[in-house]
Amino acid sequence: MGFPRIFSIFVDKNEIMDIPRELVYEDKKKLSLFGIDNKSYVNQKLYDEWMLMRTELIPEKGCLAIMHLKSFNDAYYLCTLALMHQVNIDFIMYSIERINMPSVVLPMVHFYLFCVKMPNTDVSRYLKLIETFSKKEGWDKNLQDIKKLEDDFKKKIDDSMFEPRKITSELLSSIKWWKITNQFKKKDIETLIRYIGKTQDEQKLIAKSIKEAAEDYEWNYNCDLQSYEGIDEDGNLCFFEDKPLDLSEVRQYCNNIISGNEIIPLIKATSLNESKASVKINLQHFLLETWFDTFCANKDKFTNEWRHKLIVDLMATKWGDEIAVQWYANNTKKIPKIKMALVGALVKAEVLKGKYDDLCACFNFEKVKRRSMADYMSKNEFRPYLNWLKEYVKR
Repeated sequence: MGFPRIFSIFVDKNEIMDIPRELVYEDKKKLSLFGIDNKSYVNQKLYDEWMLMRTELIPEKGCLAIMHLKSFNDAYYLCTLALMHQVNIDFIMYSIERINMPSVVLPMVHFYLFCVKMPNTDVSRYLKLIETFSKKEGWDKNLQDIKKLEDDFKKKIDDSMFEPRKITSELLSSIKWWKITNQFKKKDIETLIRYIGKTQDEQKLIAKSIKEAAEDYEWNYNCDLQSYEGIDEDGNLCFFEDKPLDLSEVRQYCNNIISGNEIIPLIKATSLNESKASVKINLQHFLLETWFDTFCANKDKFTNEWRHKLIVDLMATKWGDEIAVQWYANNTKKIPKIKMALVGALVKAEVLKGKYDDLCACFNFEKVKRRSMADYMSKNEFRPYLNWLKEYVKR
């Protein structure tokens, strides 16, 4: 039993992607590995004063230690998700609904997150979510007990306890990529790499593994193609043949990530400098796309080299820090707004020409969203660096 062997990411509001649990958290095999023999350790207190009092964990059959081990692993796993790149709160709610022993595991998660050093906004929302869910299910007693333990516990927990596991080639080789990515859909591959790859190197490692899996899958599929005998409406003998599978676009997409020609933004950067470096690369690639040439006011002046240097110089200003912070805030929701604000600033600085709505149409936004994106292009409050940019263009 215990927590499911998968967790799920919302690719969009209607589509959920299931990800193997082992990509994020490696279950411990022994209860002693949680440090419950160490009297000064947080898990010893949790074990002695909380877990041993839970009648829910007394199994009808089997070993009590196994139930304890599963509860610790599930609680660590959920904490890892909660602290991992500020995972969407809807996704956390979806995960909570799939827990088999929530009346015990969720209060443990509440305890850990309450004691984590410098809890961020998403952790605070997660705590409120657990409290709301517990009250709804009638687990107030358990939650009150854990809160008393929190008040007595004076230490703070380092969030390094819940670091996602390191991505390795050996780990990736066991993953069934064709199943996770719905037979190698590009959108699913990008979402997967965005959430699982904590560094650019890890993203490249995942892309390499997916590319190799796509090659094997394509080869095996096409080797198995056969002509099938059948009867048409008139009773005549006929043959049907499946079309060969072509995953060349998937392979090329993965190759672009591996080579650095395609950049997927890191959801969580370890430092401001790392954030700025990643944002700089992404914005440089953004300005080198074909839409820029379509609306460029002067192709002889605003060359690829000029665009590249513009982003380098912009990210070196005080506004570069602000852009980087906003880029990584609230998952990736602000990234399109940052890009559209930059596009609007380039229009105002006469680097680009054209209507905001026409420019928005280049980026495949839904019709409802185009209007709001055009607002980000037109309002100065979203681009405080506009005057700097105007002076930069005059050089």
